[in-house]
Amino acid sequence: MNDAYVGGIEAGGTKFVCAVGTGPDDVRAEARFPTTTPDETIGRALAFFREPVSYTHLTLPPGDLV
Repeated sequence: MNDAYVGGIEAGGTKFVCAVGTGPDDVRAEARFPTTTPDETIGRALAFFREPVSYTHLTLPPGDLV
């Protein structure tokens, strides 16, 4: 099993999808929300990735994103 977790964003004109997992067949967390203003939309995406989320042996600590 691959222990590396990755995050991704699908950014479109009407919605954003943020996800964390080990690959396309193993999504551990996902958030979908409408595209609004740039500040609000990017803020929601950053909040998703900053939220401490525990996986079997992984914790994504808040504040590690630019």
